[in-house]
Amino acid sequence: MPNFADFEDEGVDWITILEEDYYPDYLEDAVERHEEDLRKFKQIVHKVDSSAKILTYINSNWKTTGDEGKERRQLLRIFRRYVLPVASVEMTSVKSNHDMVVNDFAEFIRPIDEVREVLNGREFPDEALAGILDQHDDRGEKGYWVEDKIFEWFETNFGDEFNIEGPRGAGSDIYLNEEFSGYEHETPADFIVYGPTDEPEIIGFARYDSDRGGGQEDDRTGGNDDKVQKITEYSKEHDYDIKILFIAEGPGLLLGDMWQSNARTEQKAQNVKVCTLKMMDERISEDWVTSDPISESSGPIIQGEK
Repeated sequence: MPNFADFEDEGVDWITILEEDYYPDYLEDAVERHEEDLRKFKQIVHKVDSSAKILTYINSNWKTTGDEGKERRQLLRIFRRYVLPVASVEMTSVKSNHDMVVNDFAEFIRPIDEVREVLNGREFPDEALAGILDQHDDRGEKGYWVEDKIFEWFETNFGDEFNIEGPRGAGSDIYLNEEFSGYEHETPADFIVYGPTDEPEIIGFARYDSDRGGGQEDDRTGGNDDKVQKITEYSKEHDYDIKILFIAEGPGLLLGDMWQSNARTEQKAQNVKVCTLKMMDERISEDWVTSDPISESSGPIIQGEK
């Protein structure tokens, strides 16, 4: 059976490229989606008496979960653009960071009078800012699409004796330390496939890369190698034969050393495969899913082990 590296020469034929809207075609819809967020931010700015209190107001009046949580995040994105561009949304979204943000970054906070002036100077609704917010909304969608296709594939190709679990689309990752007794690392995974005996057969990870290279490339593949090491060691210690499946998608695979880096991840251990969605029919069989590469191996499982 060919390995991941064998597909590189025809790599473009094996990846899925998800289309995106052309600029400025999406702006009209973006304005419609974000007009209410922009309106609420403008109301807050004219309600409070300092720029720091914009953050206080948002954190005090919106929950962090559900629809309110999504709206809160959009308001914080607008806050960052207008008031404090040096602070990330991740930083301001943690309520316990509030005092640190408004005190330690005080010199970078735009005064409220200036915020009002520039805000009132923009046409409402601000088409440019709506477009920026829309780009943020789109960031996870391709990955969610890939995950949904993985679930669909397993449900179509495997019988009722197999069960695939995990967030289908948007949702929190599975943390393996919460799923498996004795697993001590907070490793997030996208899906787990359980076999006919209800034992875990596959731990899976799915990614769509529109772009990838340099240090980001090293971080991604280095993180994958770390997951292989930890999961394989746990599997050996607890008498499992867990396979590890990386579903990699998108044109980013064709950039730099990404294809070969993924191929090296696959070669790192006997229980690992890297595939695109189009490769699954050819490379993921029931025999492989139920195989015992760890317990039946007469040599080292992980490359380089003695």
